[in-house]
Amino acid sequence: MRKRSRRSLSKRGARRTQTLYAGIWTVFLVYPIEHIAGNPELVTSQRVLGLVSIGLFVLIYLVGFWLGIDTLDTWFSRRWMPRWPWAFLAVLCVLNAGVAVVDPTAAMEMFAYPLAFTLFLMPASAVLTVLVLEVAAILVARIVNDQQQGWLMAVPSMAMILAAGFISRVWDNNRLEQDKQHKIEATYAERERIASDVHDLLGQSLTVMSMKAELIGRLIDIDPEAAKDQAEDLHTLSREALGQVRGLVSDLNEADLDSQLATAATALATADISLRIRDERTGESEHDAVRGWVLREAVTNVVRHSQAKHCWIELSDDVMCITDDGIGVGDAKEGSGRAGMRRRVESIGGRLDIGPGDNGRGTKVVVS
Repeated sequence: MRKRSRRSLSKRGARRTQTLYAGIWTVFLVYPIEHIAGNPELVTSQRVLGLVSIGLFVLIYLVGFWLGIDTLDTWFSRRWMPRWPWAFLAVLCVLNAGVAVVDPTAAMEMFAYPLAFTLFLMPASAVLTVLVLEVAAILVARIVNDQQQGWLMAVPSMAMILAAGFISRVWDNNRLEQDKQHKIEATYAERERIASDVHDLLGQSLTVMSMKAELIGRLIDIDPEAAKDQAEDLHTLSREALGQVRGLVSDLNEADLDSQLATAATALATADISLRIRDERTGESEHDAVRGWVLREAVTNVVRHSQAKHCWIELSDDVMCITDDGIGVGDAKEGSGRAGMRRRVESIGGRLDIGPGDNGRGTKVVVS
């Protein structure tokens, strides 16, 4: 629930930013509004029609930018576009045509907005369609009445929007390609990690099991009791290997950081260890999966080995800290658990520090 809330807050912030940027440029609609309001040739009903059309135009335009936070990314990545942007574009064109009926000059001064709508939210086919329609409308207006001056503002603003939109689309497309490449690289890195874990965790156990099976075969006729003891050892080793396999499977299905926080709270409470959490994150991180894995391993160590009474977890966007008031790690050599945490953190360019707590007691695990 919390993760979904953070996602919705992040997306809402992006919507606000995009709509704000779109809304800033609507200030230039003051020119067609002034043109209609100050045109002495128009009657009151015509002015009302023109101004209402511009008002609805602005509303549809901004709502479209609010809703279309990811439509262009969806098109670039999946070549799919929902239907509503086309419907919004059609309404914008109809409203722009309604203004043209009242005052063609004012209508041409609005041409940059449908073009911007398509450049920032829709595929290239929509951009080309709007551009052709608007250029044709300008040419027709010039032929019908060469005194029309709306094109003097329409053409430069359209050119500026085309340049800005083209740069934005290229940047978005490159960003998506980089994200895709990062995901591919992360997939290969994860495969290598799994292979390493299988080799490190199961290789030794399976080797010993194989040797014991051979020994049982040699002892079963000459010393049945010794063979029985070895069989019991083999059974114990097989159970341990099964546990390792289950651990690997659980690792492959590793949960997100928020889920690990909830699991940590339950595990520590069961062990009668009090927990305090200070969470100062402002959003999600692409490294939260690794931080969640480290949190799980660190809390497991607290529960099993620390003999602690209290545990503190501190989170920010860049740092995660897990501290306990237990017996500490002392001079113990780094085992497979700590080595695995270090390997994972360093694989994403991070740093893992494990040492005594701030007052010299317990253990402090810091991921940065």
